[in-house]
Amino acid sequence: MATSVTLQLRGQAAGPFLYWTFVVLVLLIVGRQLLTVLDNQALNRRLAAMVGQLEHRAFHDGLTGLPNRALFRERVGHALRRRSQAGAPLALLFIDLDDFKTVNDQLGHAAGDDLLEAVARRLETCIRGEDTVARLGGDEFAILLEQAPGHEVAVRVAGRVLEAMCPPFTLGGAEVQVGASVGVTVSRATEVDDVLREADVAMYTAKAHGKGRFELASTSVRS
Repeated sequence: MATSVTLQLRGQAAGPFLYWTFVVLVLLIVGRQLLTVLDNQALNRRLAAMVGQLEHRAFHDGLTGLPNRALFRERVGHALRRRSQAGAPLALLFIDLDDFKTVNDQLGHAAGDDLLEAVARRLETCIRGEDTVARLGGDEFAILLEQAPGHEVAVRVAGRVLEAMCPPFTLGGAEVQVGASVGVTVSRATEVDDVLREADVAMYTAKAHGKGRFELASTSVRS
C-alpha cells in the first residue's frame, strides 16, 4: 500500500497488481476490525450473563431458588421506604418447620433437602405476584406482603400456609407429615430488624403454644 501511494505521488500508475493488493489489504483491515467488534460483543454478552448468574447466586437460595435472607431484607427495606410515603402497614410472616431435625435424622439430609424444596413450592402457591417468599436459612422461610391493608390479609395468608402444609410429603418413597409454626406481624416499625424481630417472636410464641399454628405479634396493627 505504501508503494502504491508513493507511485501515485510521483504520478506513476500503480498497475493492477498493486491496486488489487491495496484493495485486499483494506478489506482485510476492515474484516479484522469487524471480527474484533463481533468478538467484543460476544464477550460482553458472556460477561453480562456471568454477572447475572453471580448476582442471582448472591441473592437467591441455591437449593430452593427462592430469594435468600439478603434479598429479603433488601425488599423489606424497600417496602418500608414505600410505606413511609403511602402510609400503609407492612405485613410479614415468619415460617419455621416443626420437627425438621427428625426428618434429617431419620431419613437423611437428602430427604431433608427434598422436603425444603417441596415446602418452597407450596409456599409459592400461597402468595400473590407482588409478594415475596424467601428461605432465610435452614428450615426457616418468610413471606413479605407489601400491600396488606390490615391484619386480616396477613392472617388469611397464614391460614393458607398452614393448609398448604397439611398434605403429607413424599420423601424417599415414604409419606411424611410435617407442620409449620407461623409468626405474623402487621408492623408500624421503621427498621428492617425491628419488623423481622416482631415476626420472629410471634413464630416462637406459636411453637410454644403447640406448633402447627400461627400467632399474631402483639405489636401488630389491628385495623
